[in-house]
Amino acid sequence: MRNIFLIPILLAALSAQAEESRYVPVCMSGNVVGQGNCPAQPKPGNQPSDWSCTRDNKTNLVWSIESGKGSWNYAQGEYSKAANQESRCAFSSGWRLPTHNELLTILIKDSSSVAQIQAQGNRNINQSAIDTRFFPETPADAYWTADSFTHDPSFAWFVYFKPGLVNEGNTYTDFKSVTKHIRLVHEAR
Repeated sequence: MRNIFLIPILLAALSAQAEESRYVPVCMSGNVVGQGNCPAQPKPGNQPSDWSCTRDNKTNLVWSIESGKGSWNYAQGEYSKAANQESRCAFSSGWRLPTHNELLTILIKDSSSVAQIQAQGNRNINQSAIDTRFFPETPADAYWTADSFTHDPSFAWFVYFKPGLVNEGNTYTDFKSVTKHIRLVHEAR
């Protein structure tokens, strides 16, 4: 009878292990953690041996762990251009605002995943619906997507990284002139 109670615990542990292998930290140089000049436990930053991106092995996307703020037009223009000029994680072009669907792939949508990460001692999970072990210092706030709202092009879609909201998917629209957070993405090679 006791074994019945162990099954949910084992399933949670396997799920947490799968998530850990899903994401891989990448240093500014483009090397993954533990390879080349990228140490086994790099600190976040913008130097060649600093952790600057996270690769998602499930979607084959590379996410900048740095997030900025600005209007939708700023995110699409100046902010993306600046990331491409600095050769972030060995990519000197191709950094862009993610699509609505791409951004939803890193949103934690279910409470059991939130509970698993909390159990692993992640102090920030109550603040943001994202795995902050791989996306550190992510505020529980709105992030622009590249998608304009079809019915009114002065609006664009954003994803709100706050757990427990009533809108499934945490997706909304707002005027493009409003300031929101920005997280850039690049397709892995």
